[in-house]
Amino acid sequence: MSYNMSQMKNNFFIDKDKIPSAWSDALNLFREGNQIGYYRYSEFENAKSFDEFMLICDWEIAFDDDGNCDYIRFYGEKYSDGEILFEALAPYVKEGSYIQMLGEEDDMWRWVFSDGKVTEKKPTIIW
Repeated sequence: MSYNMSQMKNNFFIDKDKIPSAWSDALNLFREGNQIGYYRYSEFENAKSFDEFMLICDWEIAFDDDGNCDYIRFYGEKYSDGEILFEALAPYVKEGSYIQMLGEEDDMWRWVFSDGKVTEKKPTIIW
């Protein structure tokens, strides 16, 4: 899939104690030969922090005063297999977190984090 997308809103949280494991699992996923968009493992392995790693993946994150990741924002332009990244991060993301996206032709979806997994959900719109 390769189309324009933007983020509408999010409710995202990873506890600071889980960030090292989340980052490690994401890196291990890429060691196994997966890629996000055009990026490959060699581009990720030199990241000096989790937020730098996420920036390479086209996602900006922020931290609260306690060091927990409490914000995520897509800053890329094109869809780039984000669900691969989120599959690796899902076991560490707080239950009920989500990222809501808008694609071409007003296609909307949410990546919803539940039971250590991420699923893509489409809305039902009633006028």
